[in-house]
Amino acid sequence: METALEINESLKAYVVINQASPNPAVKEAGETKDFLSEFKNIKLLDPVICERISFRRAALNGMAITEYKPEDFKAIEEINNLYKETFENEF
Repeated sequence: METALEINESLKAYVVINQASPNPAVKEAGETKDFLSEFKNIKLLDPVICERISFRRAALNGMAITEYKPEDFKAIEEINNLYKETFENEF
């Protein structure tokens, strides 16, 4: 990142944790958050996208998760939260 900042001082890097386990006993997402907190030039976005079968099925059918039936409300909420943080906030 430091090398890239030498070329572009206004460069910003954002990370989204994707395909996290929805099982609360699996702590990898939390460990990843802790690890990323060590990097001052990388901003971790709050939404975490979990590994869900509905994401795979929607993609196999060429659909967004919001179009897929039966609805997976947790998956839809995760994507909506990512959208809101990405497009409704000024970084």
